[in-house]
Amino acid sequence: KIAAQSVSRFKDKIREMTTRHCSRSINETIHVMTPVLRGWISYFRLTKVKGVLEELDGWIRRKLRCLLWRQWKRVYTRARNLMKAGLTEERAWWSATNQRGAWWNAGASHMNQAFRKGWFDKMGLVSLLDVTDSSSVNMNRRGTEPYARWCERTGVVKLLLLDCVLSTGWESLIFHD
Repeated sequence: KIAAQSVSRFKDKIREMTTRHCSRSINETIHVMTPVLRGWISYFRLTKVKGVLEELDGWIRRKLRCLLWRQWKRVYTRARNLMKAGLTEERAWWSATNQRGAWWNAGASHMNQAFRKGWFDKMGLVSLLDVTDSSSVNMNRRGTEPYARWCERTGVVKLLLLDCVLSTGWESLIFHD
């Protein structure tokens, strides 16, 4: 199980990367976050806490949606970008003029519909849950570990070398009667 203090420290790191005063695009923010996400999940890769990782994934995406909402400072920009993301004109204008805060809008259905998990995957955001699912599958399957495949190949090569040595007449050096 992942300790609450570890989750809290992880969230603090993500908050530092997604603060208001950082003038970075969403791509740059995701690029900066990637090593932290990969490092954190590689440390906790063997845990079986799907709920915590799902919650953290959703929280990270909401933080990024919040960052997008703050970057679109004007109502017109918000409506235009929501329409570009696939919302109808009426819903985009209704959402852009709702007078709610950035965090509320980041969790609202219009932002979730416009910027789904697949959109963040295309942008290069590392999903904590997907990384642990793929690593646990790879660790359980025989022959998927790179070192194990390397060992299997060298075992075959050793057999081939032994056959080569036996066929050249060096049997007296290897086998003593």
